[in-house]
Amino acid sequence: MYYVDHTRPPWVDIALPPAIILSAPTLITLYAAVLGLDYSLLSNERYLQKYISATQLRIGMALMHIILPMIFISNHPPCNILFAAGPWFIASYAAHMPTDTLTFKKCVYDLFKVTIQDDKDTDKAKIRYKGVAKVSLGIFKLIWMRIFINPLLPVHPDDALEYAWLHPMSLIYTILFGIKAYCLLGAVDIFMGLEQTLFAWNMVDLFDSPILATSPRDFWSKRWNKVVRNLLHTQVFTSGTQTKKGIAKKSSSLYWSSRSIRGLLSFIISGLFHELIIMSACRRITLENFAFFTLQGVAVMIEVTLRQGALKEERQGKKKYKWIALQLLFMAITGRLFTAPFLRYNFFDE
Repeated sequence: MYYVDHTRPPWVDIALPPAIILSAPTLITLYAAVLGLDYSLLSNERYLQKYISATQLRIGMALMHIILPMIFISNHPPCNILFAAGPWFIASYAAHMPTDTLTFKKCVYDLFKVTIQDDKDTDKAKIRYKGVAKVSLGIFKLIWMRIFINPLLPVHPDDALEYAWLHPMSLIYTILFGIKAYCLLGAVDIFMGLEQTLFAWNMVDLFDSPILATSPRDFWSKRWNKVVRNLLHTQVFTSGTQTKKGIAKKSSSLYWSSRSIRGLLSFIISGLFHELIIMSACRRITLENFAFFTLQGVAVMIEVTLRQGALKEERQGKKKYKWIALQLLFMAITGRLFTAPFLRYNFFDE
């Protein structure tokens, strides 16, 4: 009664044609050329306005970055996330930059602002020391994954889907694969730590002990992938336009009356973004990740609505551990929507 046929497809399972396999250096060159084209188009936008509007230009750029990963991929699935997500991230942020005073230096600086945190500490030696610590943390995550997490997982990742949704082993595997994904992103810690060490930039800490989150809002707004959180906050809650004093204005089209609705929109955008990654890396459309992020957004919206006044205060003491356990259970139950397509199509095979 606890098992289901893990070969049974999800409610939506649309296969995409095979992609063209390119080597990593070739893909990097291709994406570098396309990002260079983005910069050229944006910096010459005023000259192009008689042929194409600003909105049409940005839609065209977005479509180009969506289509490329659907056509060209590498032969290593985890790398395809970087090849797809990296250019999308850069193009998405660049498309919101003011183009009247755009320079290459300003473009790079504005992009890195999403990954650099404000810090009063200007001691470059100390900043570089923290960068080395960040690199060490990333390496530790990868080693921890290899030694302690991988042995606990099934040899064939899709075997985790043999268990019924609420079976204890299904919940355990969902948490373990979530931890593995967290550890895999240690590679980003290494990259950002190297930047911090070389350039003495105060890079954002990508995570803040997400397993200790006490609620969906705590998890997504404070603890998980702060760089993407910063990007979505910039694009959904404020526009990229600047005043003469350089202060970002709130866009009338995005600054809606309900902050909760705008928060939900950021989750929907993230869900679509992850579906594009699955389309590129797994060659499938399942809408499971879209459902996962939409559900998380609804949970956060409900939490924001209910937790007002004294309830809004941070949980402390013994009650905090109860809320941590409830949050882990919530992620274990809903997280299968996130992990299922990656497990089903052998994304985690090594």
